[in-house]
Amino acid sequence: GIFLITLIVFSFTCFAAEKADKDAILQEISAFIDKSPDAIRPVIFSIADEYVNNNKIDEAVALYEKALKILPSSEDLLSRLANLYNRKADYLKAVNIYKKMIELKPDNIWYYNVLSDTYKNAKLDDKAAALWEDLMKKSNNPDIFMQAANFYKNQNNTDKAVLAVKKAIELKPDNTAYQQALESYYVKLEKFSDA
Repeated sequence: GIFLITLIVFSFTCFAAEKADKDAILQEISAFIDKSPDAIRPVIFSIADEYVNNNKIDEAVALYEKALKILPSSEDLLSRLANLYNRKADYLKAVNIYKKMIELKPDNIWYYNVLSDTYKNAKLDDKAAALWEDLMKKSNNPDIFMQAANFYKNQNNTDKAVLAVKKAIELKPDNTAYQQALESYYVKLEKFSDA
C-alpha cells in the first residue's frame, strides 16, 4: 500500500512540476509575443493546419480569429481565415475579410479577384459586376481591365470583355498579350475582320 501511495504522490508531483514548467514556458512565450507578435504565425499555422487535416474547421477558424486580435493586419492569417469561411460556405464573412485585405493592400489585384469570386459563390453576381465596374471607373491600371475582361468572359458577356481589353490596350499599347486577348474575343464573337 505504501508503494502505491508513494507512486500516486510521486506522479502528482511530477505532473505538478510538469504543469508548472508548462506554465512558465507559456508565460515566457506570452512575454515574447508581446515584443514580437509575428513570431507566433508559424505556430498558429501548424495548429490550424492540424485542425483542418482533422476536419476541425470551426476550431481552425476560432484559432485564426484569436490570432488576428494579436496580428490584425496579417495578410496570410486573413487569407487563410477567408479561405476557411469560403470552405464553410460562409461567404459574407469571407467577403468582409477580402474587403479588409483590399483596404490593407489596394494595389493587390488578386484580392479583387477573390472578392469577386466570393460574391459569385454567394450568388451575388451583381455585386461582383459592380466591383469591376467601380474599379474600371477609378483605375488606370491595365491589369485591372484585363481581370475585368476575364470576369466578363466568365459571365458570357464578351462585348463587355472586349471593351475592357480595349481600355487595357489604350493604357498599355505595347503589350502584345493584350492584343492577343482582344483577338481571341473577336474570334469568339465571330468578328473575324476585327481580329
